[in-house]
Amino acid sequence: MALVYFLALAALSWFKEPFQIDGDEGFNLIKALLLNGDFALYRDIWSDQPPLFSYILLGVIKLFGPDTYLSRLVTLAMATTLLWSAWIFLRLAADRIAANIGVILLVLLPNYVKLSLSILIGLPALALAILALTALAVWHQRRQTGWIVASGMLFGLSICTKAFTLALAPAIGCVLIALEFRSPPSSSSFWRRLLPATLWSLALGLTVLAILALTGGLFHLDQLVGSHAFARKMIETQASTFFEAIKGGPFALLLLALAPISVYIAWRQGKPLLVYPAACLVMACISLQAHRPVWFHLTLLATVPAALLAAPVFGQIWQRLRRLPLLQTAPFGSFAALVVLMAAVALIAGNRILDRKGFSPDQSALLSEIAKYKHQANWLMTDRPIYAFRAGLPVPPLLAVSSWKRLASGQLSDASVQEMMERTSPELVLLVRWRWEALDGILDSRYRLVVSNETGRLYVRSDLVP
Repeated sequence: MALVYFLALAALSWFKEPFQIDGDEGFNLIKALLLNGDFALYRDIWSDQPPLFSYILLGVIKLFGPDTYLSRLVTLAMATTLLWSAWIFLRLAADRIAANIGVILLVLLPNYVKLSLSILIGLPALALAILALTALAVWHQRRQTGWIVASGMLFGLSICTKAFTLALAPAIGCVLIALEFRSPPSSSSFWRRLLPATLWSLALGLTVLAILALTGGLFHLDQLVGSHAFARKMIETQASTFFEAIKGGPFALLLLALAPISVYIAWRQGKPLLVYPAACLVMACISLQAHRPVWFHLTLLATVPAALLAAPVFGQIWQRLRRLPLLQTAPFGSFAALVVLMAAVALIAGNRILDRKGFSPDQSALLSEIAKYKHQANWLMTDRPIYAFRAGLPVPPLLAVSSWKRLASGQLSDASVQEMMERTSPELVLLVRWRWEALDGILDSRYRLVVSNETGRLYVRSDLVP
């Protein structure tokens, strides 16, 4: 089923290439492109996110060159990995029917298909977290130390992709301890029962420390924390709550409502592994409700565990429905029907997203004009770096991430942008998002405006000719 999902969306995005699905895609892509140019993350390239995804994209660039389609396939592969690992977890924690249904529930989650096609870090981080949970479930079955160490390392990789999964770590650790103490008292000593959680935590912590130390993030925690901490305190973000983010999605609310029922059924049937997604759901809801702002992609931190919990409930309903004479004589078996449903959901949702995110005439005009000067340019200064990546041109590292949070927190100012422009003298300047008033004098005296449309304004340095 997971493979069908990957192939359907990979083919669809090949035939319907989007310009960009989310504005943050350009930030992730240009950081990888600058890394390929021997700039260092955090030291030269400002970033408020962990480093792992940037280095994965760097690997793609080194192998195949700058390519948005292949970069998009990285996220799609991670989304597929989440489906595959969720299927294995549910088969171990419940049964095969719940596993099959769980994969469908995940695909039906609000924004799951959209995020599968977006070059963003949230879904890859969750994929690694669910993979870690699956390795932990295998450990419970086999009791081999390698699995629990692998689980901790995978969760460390998840945190180094996007740190919002850190909220789930205490929940997993507490459940691991609780399940160990659930065994008969005579089976092992008190300290021996704490050993699995200790090994898991050490593997997680050492993985995070090693990656952050090797990539420089450990020495630039102000970048990783500063803008996020500032955004939580801003008046403008206080209305952007978790409840506001999900209240418009009845399917997500249904899954959340079914969670207590699933926990009750699992406990009565002696299936304690489902306590893991239950604890993760509780911690996700608490942390998201306390967080500001809650963007759409953050809600998956709660809805993915909710889908895992709801799958056994829907599995029980399906088993009862299968006893009806009409369904017993249906031409498709349950698995075949789910595969067809998977492909249909992926293609319909994917097609709707890609139809809205194609190249507009304005975007094409800007890219076409940039191409005329590409071979004379060393820099393309822009606040929308997806244009620079598509042109294969670097942006000045200071502007790799020109996000709203960075500007609002004062970590990027007009004065610093002006100083950077004076120092680098970029051949091309494309302004799409922000109004840099401090640059007006430089643009008027040293550049000429070659394209101005509703999307943006492209300036070329006066000494360049097409």
